[in-house]
Amino acid sequence: MKLYEMTFSPTGGTQKAADLLTEALDGEHTAVDLTDSGTDFSAVTLTPEDVAVIAVPSYGGRVPGPATERPP
Repeated sequence: MKLYEMTFSPTGGTQKAADLLTEALDGEHTAVDLTDSGTDFSAVTLTPEDVAVIAVPSYGGRVPGPATERPP
């Protein structure tokens, strides 16, 4: 089992919250920054045994458009 931390955090606040949660889970983790449009998201593959912590900010109950457009 691998642990993946996938975050979209333009200002860093969501990243801090995701870090706290991921650190509470034991094991090595791989960070995937959804904020970085230059990242090759197709290189990230998960198996059924893997765990993904996915964190995005919410503004007035809505997720920013770029966060939904960048599938890992």
